[in-house]
Parts: sequence; structure tokens; C-alpha cells
Amino acid sequence: MVCFASVGRATALATVVLLVLAAFLPGVPAAWAADNGGLPDLPRETQILVDTPGTANSALAGVFNPAAWAMQHSWGAYLSWDDLAHSDRKAWAGAVSLRYLGFGWRQLRFPGPAGEIGGSSLDEYTLGLSAGRRTATIGMSYAWVPGGPLPGGAQRDGRLTAGVVGRWRVVSVGVASLWDLQRSSNEQQVDLGLRPLGPRLTLFGDAVCRKGDAFADIHTGYGVRAEITPKLTLAAKALSTGEVSLGVTLGLSPRDHVSWRPHLDNDGHRIASTWALEYGPPAARGARGLRPRGHRFPTLDLNGPMTYRRYRFFDRRRTLLSTLAAIERAAADPNVGGLVVNLSGMRVTPELQWELRAQLAGLRAAGKKVIVYLDRGGLFETMLASVADQIWMDPYGDLHLLGLATGRTYYKNAADKVGIGVDEWRFFKYKSAMESYSRTSMSPADREQRQALIDDMYETAVSALTAARAIPRERWEEILDRQGFLTAEDALAAGLVDSLGTWEQTVKAARTAGRRAGGDAFAAQLGRVLGDPVWGPLEWGEPARIAVLYAIGPCDMDTGIRARELAGVFRRAREDRGVKAVVLRVDSPGGDGMASDVVAREVAQTAKRKPVIVSQGQAAASGGYWISMPGDRIVSAPISITGSIGVIGGHAWNDSLGRKLGLTYDGVKRGPHADLYQGIMLPGIGQVLPERPLTPKERERAETLLRNEYHDFVVKVAAARKLPAAYVDSIGQGRVWSGTRAQGLKLVDDLGGLWDALRIAKERAGIPVARRVVLTEAPSIGMLNLEALRPKLFQLAVGDVRGAGDSPGAGFPGNLAGALSVEDAIAAEESCGIGPQAESIFWSHLLEARGRPLMMMEPLQIEDGADTR
Repeated sequence: MVCFASVGRATALATVVLLVLAAFLPGVPAAWAADNGGLPDLPRETQILVDTPGTANSALAGVFNPAAWAMQHSWGAYLSWDDLAHSDRKAWAGAVSLRYLGFGWRQLRFPGPAGEIGGSSLDEYTLGLSAGRRTATIGMSYAWVPGGPLPGGAQRDGRLTAGVVGRWRVVSVGVASLWDLQRSSNEQQVDLGLRPLGPRLTLFGDAVCRKGDAFADIHTGYGVRAEITPKLTLAAKALSTGEVSLGVTLGLSPRDHVSWRPHLDNDGHRIASTWALEYGPPAARGARGLRPRGHRFPTLDLNGPMTYRRYRFFDRRRTLLSTLAAIERAAADPNVGGLVVNLSGMRVTPELQWELRAQLAGLRAAGKKVIVYLDRGGLFETMLASVADQIWMDPYGDLHLLGLATGRTYYKNAADKVGIGVDEWRFFKYKSAMESYSRTSMSPADREQRQALIDDMYETAVSALTAARAIPRERWEEILDRQGFLTAEDALAAGLVDSLGTWEQTVKAARTAGRRAGGDAFAAQLGRVLGDPVWGPLEWGEPARIAVLYAIGPCDMDTGIRARELAGVFRRAREDRGVKAVVLRVDSPGGDGMASDVVAREVAQTAKRKPVIVSQGQAAASGGYWISMPGDRIVSAPISITGSIGVIGGHAWNDSLGRKLGLTYDGVKRGPHADLYQGIMLPGIGQVLPERPLTPKERERAETLLRNEYHDFVVKVAAARKLPAAYVDSIGQGRVWSGTRAQGLKLVDDLGGLWDALRIAKERAGIPVARRVVLTEAPSIGMLNLEALRPKLFQLAVGDVRGAGDSPGAGFPGNLAGALSVEDAIAAEESCGIGPQAESIFWSHLLEARGRPLMMMEPLQIEDGADTR
């Protein structure tokens, strides 16, 4: 995040400089010549806007004040012609703005010798540059006129124009200074805008003067612009000379407008009428053209993995935030009647599927239809699909509704056979991360916590599914008991889908699809994060920002959550006055306690200055929970894995592996413990296997370190969550909890997803619901994943799964075999602690910890019968 305070200071300085130059540059006599002495007659010429340059939302405004171009926030084009009251000739004007670069052309009419309108004409061209942001912009332009003076002596000289525009929520100020390049003259315009009731009503005024003018010679104008409806804008402006201009603008679309602007003299007679066509920055979002409401049914393709952030190049994954925002925008768009969602080939975690379902349920609650297509799936895919008003399934598709299971492979016998000694430092009942290497079967404590976790996940998925599809629970259990594997025809007969057909048929049927009765037990509250979708785009000034920060993957200093970098991002967000709140997304199984604490300290410091809301993904346990606990509020999905308040460690050594492989180790040392982590290098893996076990004294010291760190963990959780330490210990001991149970245990505050955390952050920051906000994401993962481009001749080694990316869907079901494409390689990056790669990640951290305690949850692999191809 970049602080733009320097831009505001530069603009203020530029304003002062322009006013000083205007005060001291030589002027012209007070009387106004008929041709205005070679400079524009700004009071009359800006009447074409029926506005003033500092408040106008038009590409033409930059012709009069070049700073207005950068204020438009997007490119735009303008074309108009004047019907003159006493002439059959037209005066044309045009402008094109690329925001920071603008070009204008105007055809000017001058009175003839007898005073007739349109007696002579010339063409004027303007080229300008501008810069800045929504709060303040600056600009400079050059205008020139080919050819010489017109008959009667009328002339327009070349000139330079410098301008500034500042816009805050209710006030706009614009200053422009014009310098004649042919004669010693200059002209200044100052304008002011007020929005006492928001963007729907703008009051404005301006003043134009030259050096040497008396106060009475200053030309002024004032007016009003009212947004009557999203498609209709009315405006009026009066000059101190008595002339009046009116404006009627119709919105053909959010960016296309047509307007009629009659101009009257001081007797009320029409002088001319301006007809204008314009393409520009979005008007009110409700200006959706002439087609009926709800006629569009855009598609949402969820094929492949979903991530939190993407590389700039060669990364085609969807991101969670952009997908949730797209659903919110669809809910707010009156043109959209619903979404058609394609689940074919989707590979995301159960928690993300729950969040997507909640967001789509919010879309349905907003009155839009949801149509879902799927071809294959397990329990969680069926849960997600059940949110739909209508579910289509490929005729050759199938569902694997086998229930849920979790287990692990036990390596103790294999370690004994190959000659690897393993010493588990387990001093807390449920901290079972290492028992795969010290046992041959599941311990009672691990069985207890895993069964509870699976039960909670199953109940969450099945309750949502059966309620939406109106399937009695007894019927559901019968489907699992008697069928399990369902063909498309079976799924249709069971009431799990509504129609069989292709994706193309699904899209065609969306418009006529019926709506299912009832709502959903959990639906995200849409319309409360991004601001008023109709009038928000017209707000002045820089919108408030909510920083969305990511702690993804194992807790490490320079990989995974990248604690050093993330801590720096927190500091910058804390000092940035434009950032009103922070949402921290945690999807981490834990790891290095120091890395966790480096981030947790910054979370705590930031929470003293502004709201910090934590959103927990699939896993935010152990070190991931340590990061979460200093937040103002913790939001967890019902099937998130959290808690695991505990510490674990262990030691592996070369018992007889080296002898069997023909490897030996020898060395020298200084210090009794210096050789503890020295030993043979495992070929092809790049890991050192220590040569000896711990001595009794060394193991006693390791236990002391683990118990001390656990005590510190418990005390910090108790302080952060305002709970007794004894209670925290009773629900700690390394036990993992589902989000549902964690809320009951007061380890988390709310059940919901990332969008719910953003809504809470906006509320806690005191930002009104209708106020527009911008979501900024950090830290970035870079331009390109170079590791993904390297040839993969063999399966990924242990350390290869600990890259710099952050795909929450990686490895669930995962793909650690040699990456055949860039996308597959990216998808095999950091894990959230579940899936086939989780054991490898834990083992890697254990070897690299070199005796340090680990805050890491046990590896989990959850099977729901989904096709993993």
C-alpha cells in the first residue's frame, strides 16, 4: 500500500504557486475586448458544460482546466454541436481523455461586423497532461490555433493553462491559470462545488478575472446539478451577466450519455442549443439502458484451483476475493437476473466451497436466481450445488456420496526397517502431529478429536444440502447406505439434481428456470461492503480503504506466510491514514513460533489504532491461531479447522539407515552439543539426518522449552480472548476444533467467511453502509512464478511444496506429481494443512526446526468421495 499524502501536498503547493503567478504576471486593461484579447471568454465558453470544470464529470472539462482529466478516473470521449439561434451554421466541439493525457478540439464562432452570431469561425486544439488521484489532481495544457486573425480583428492566441482540482467528500475546489503566448495577458478561474446531501445534488459557482480587474469586473457564475434518477440529470447555470444555461442529460448506459443544453440571454431568448454525446466515467450504476431489468445471466466458471492472490503472468487461477466481489456486484446490478455457475473441474477446499455457497445464498436473498451445472462431485460439491434454484448435471456425470473420512499413514515400522530413529516430544494430550512417525495406529486422543471434526463437517454439509433440496434426513441416510455412488439418472431420481443436460443447455435454460422455495440457514449479507452501487461511483474524494492482508501457508520467516514481509505490510497499513480497517485472512497450519509471533505483535499493535478483523480459512490452527488471537474479532467458517493450542517437537536420527545405504559421517566439534544436528546428507532429498539421538539431559531441556512455550501460548490466548488460563488449558492441549465448536468455546467470535469479515471491518471502522470502499490486497506474490517454469523430471521433493505462492486449494485433492503445466505447478504450492502433501510439509519443518518447538497442527487429509482428477 502506497501513501499518497505527498500528492496532496504537491497539489496544495501547486495551487499557491499558480495564485502567486497570477498576482504578479502583467495583465491587460480592465475592459473586455470583443474577442477577449486572444484568451478564452471563460464565463461564456464554459457554459457548454452547464457546470464548472472542477465539478464536471466530462472529458471536455479538461479543455478549460487540464487537472480535470485526471479526475475522471477512466478514459472518455465527448462530441457536441451548437444550433445557433440566428444562423444555420453549427459550432462543433470534441475531446478525448486517456485520464493522464487529453486532447480537445473546438470550433469557435465570433460575431461578424454587424454583430451577427457566427460571423466568423476558427478551430482551436488543446493537448494536455495531468496526474493525481481522487483527492487531488494537477494538469498542464497547451492550446493553439492554426491560421491568422479573422475578419474584423477577432483572434485566439496560443496559450498555456495550468490547473489543480481538489475534491473531498462534500467540497470541490478548482483553480486554472491561463497565459497568453502572443501577448502579455493572463486569466484565472476559481470554482467551488458543494455536495451537502451527497452526490445526488451539486451546488457550484465560479469566478473569472484578469489582473487589473476591479472587484466589480469579476465575472461569476453559479448553478446546480441534480441527479433526479440514475438515468436523468438536470442542471442549470446562471452568469452574472444574466445569461442562463440549462441541461438535460439522459443515461443510455452507465457510461453513455446524451444531453440537450439550451442557452438563454438575459432576456430569456434562446441564443443556441448544445447537443452532446459522451462516453465517460460511470454515472450512477442504475443507468442500465432501455432493456428490462434482470435480462442478463452471466456465467461464473469455477474450473480449476482457487487462490487468494495470483502472479501477474502465466497464472489463470481465480482468486477468492474477486469471485466474492463478482457475486456481490451481480446482486447489486438490476440488469442481472442471476448467475449460471459451472462447477466442472473445480478443485478447492471444503471451506472455500462453504464460503462460495454462503455468497451465492446471499445472491438468492437479493432476489437473483442461481443455476448450477456440475458433472462429478462428492459431498462438498453437492453441498455447494444445493444452493441453486436449479441444478443441471451432465448425463454421464456421477456423484460419490460416501460420507467423510480422515486418516493418516503411520511410518514407524517403515522407519524401524530402514533405520531411522524417531523421538516424539509429545507432552500435551491432543498434539498428535508427529505420531505418524512414533506409532503404528491412531492414539485415542487423536481419534477423539478427528471424529468430532469429521462429525461437525458432515453435519454442516448435510444440513445445508438436505434443507435446500427438501430431502428428509432418513432418505438422505438411505441414499448413503444403499447407493453411495450415483449416476446422473440416480441423482435425478433422488432429487439431488433437477435436470440432465450439457453446460450449453444449462446456460440457455437459465432465463426460464424456476426459483426454489425458501432461503438458506446461512447466507452472506451482500450490499454492505462495497458501498452504494448506484451513487457510489459519483462520490467525490478518495474512498476509504480496507486492507486485506494474507497469512497463507506454514508459519515461516521467509516462505509460507513470509512473516518478515507481512509484518512490514502491517506497519504500513497501520500508518496509512487512508486505511480505515484491516482484514487478515489466515489459512495456515502453523509452524515456526517466532514467525507466528512476529506477525501477532504487529496485529496487536495495529488493533490499537484501527479495527483488525481475522478471517479464518480452511485451517488457522496452532501458529495460525497464534496469529489470529490478537485481532478485534475472529470470523471462522463452520468447517474451518482452528485451535490446536499447543506445542510439539521431535528428533529423528540415523539409527542404521546410513549403514544400509553405505553412507557414513565423521566430523569434529567444539562444545558438548555441537554435533546434535550433524549427520549424513540424504541423497536426492537435500536434508541432513542427524547422526545421534538426544542425551537424557538434552531431552529434558527440550521438554522444558516446550512446556514453557505452551504456558506462554495459553497465557496469551487467555489475555487476548479474556478467558481464564485454566479454561484455555482445558480446551487446549493441542486439540483442533471446527469453527462451529470453536465459537461455542469462545475461541472465535462469529461464523462466516471473508465477506462477512469485510462487512464487520467496515462497521467497526464506522464507515456508513452506503459509503464506497476500496479493498487493497497485500503482500503481493510477485510477477511470475519462476519455479513453476522449471522442468520437473521427478516428483517434487519435500521442500518443493514450500514455495512462494498461496493456493488454498493446492493439494486438496492435490497434485504433487511432476508438474506437467505451469498452472499445475502453481497449484502445488503452499498448503493450508490438509491434503496429501501435509505430512511432507510437517516432516520438512520438523527437520529444519533443529530442536526448536513447533506450533503446528497435525496433518489432515479429508476424503469426501470427490473425483480427484
